[in-house]
Amino acid sequence: MNATGSIDHFRKQWQTHVAAAEYDVTYPAESPRNQWQLLERIKADLMRDLLVKEGHGPGSTVLECGCGTAGIGIDLGLKGWCVTGLDVSEDALEMAARNAASHGLGEELKLLVGRVEAPPVPDGSFDVVTSFGLLEHFKDMGPVMDGMVRTIRPGGLFVAEVVSFRPSALVAGRLFDMAASASYNLAKLRVRKALQSWRKLVPDFYEKPLGRNGCRRVLEQAGLTDVRVWGIRPFPPLGLPESLEQKYMSLMGRASPFVKWFDAADNVFTNAWGWSLMAVGVKPALSDQARSSS
Repeated sequence: MNATGSIDHFRKQWQTHVAAAEYDVTYPAESPRNQWQLLERIKADLMRDLLVKEGHGPGSTVLECGCGTAGIGIDLGLKGWCVTGLDVSEDALEMAARNAASHGLGEELKLLVGRVEAPPVPDGSFDVVTSFGLLEHFKDMGPVMDGMVRTIRPGGLFVAEVVSFRPSALVAGRLFDMAASASYNLAKLRVRKALQSWRKLVPDFYEKPLGRNGCRRVLEQAGLTDVRVWGIRPFPPLGLPESLEQKYMSLMGRASPFVKWFDAADNVFTNAWGWSLMAVGVKPALSDQARSSS
């Protein structure tokens, strides 16, 4: 990804989860045990609705790039999509395979090790190519986009969730975590740890600040058309003790009608507050490509 260590950070994260046998840590469970599973459940429902609306329902082929534990891919596979997961980390793919098996999904989910700049698949292999929380970890997104777009069939769809470090609910959540950590450590007279709480605000991996316009340019420069970018996810992830975690999940559950409205609204408020960006584009059909080159 780049010299700031994004790959190393996530590789260590996957290794920790493998050692603890936490294979479904980010799986969008029907009965979520923690806020991440609930957030993934909300995203999975949004993803299915989006694919159906765009004409790529069950039976369509999907490549999930940077799949990690492949939670969204497994959810799609269980509901009829033909999914392939790609990741540079073999530990992540081990987690994905065990996660899939634990949910009754076998060879229906294919897993490949490789870099997204050069996916080990033929050109035009997939109806849909997706990535979730991947693009923002690259300083130069050009080679990454070129690699992913190459694998989409003409007329196919590209969908990316971009978690950008910009003023949004995500920054508000990190400020909350920083203040909570500092207060807790001060109460315990741990002054040094309290002073180190600022690290909650800035992650220890690279995250490119990318707004809607920048994200749109990235997709258009990769040759995609009908590009749309909008804000989603009004509730940020928070570092909470278990007692508060359940209350936070309950709040999100009660607010589900608001969340569905928010994720589809595409207005000034949702685009500014949403802590993720949903970016969608279409690979031109061969006839369109021929007209544009003539």
